[in-house]
Amino acid sequence: MAKWRTDNAGMTKVGNNDTKPDKKGRLAAALRENLRRRKVQERQRGAATAADARQMADDAPKGSRREP
Repeated sequence: MAKWRTDNAGMTKVGNNDTKPDKKGRLAAALRENLRRRKVQERQRGAATAADARQMADDAPKGSRREP
């Protein structure tokens, strides 16, 4: 009976589980990179909007009141 157990243990797939963490790791890395890229884009959009607002304020005549 002990011989059967050792033979059965030799037939199990040992390396099959190695691919799943790698896929999860790659997905997590891709998601982190995507989030980082979106944050950079949002900061750039915010900076451009702030620069446009400053430019509009600089272009307005002095002493005039702007209506919304």
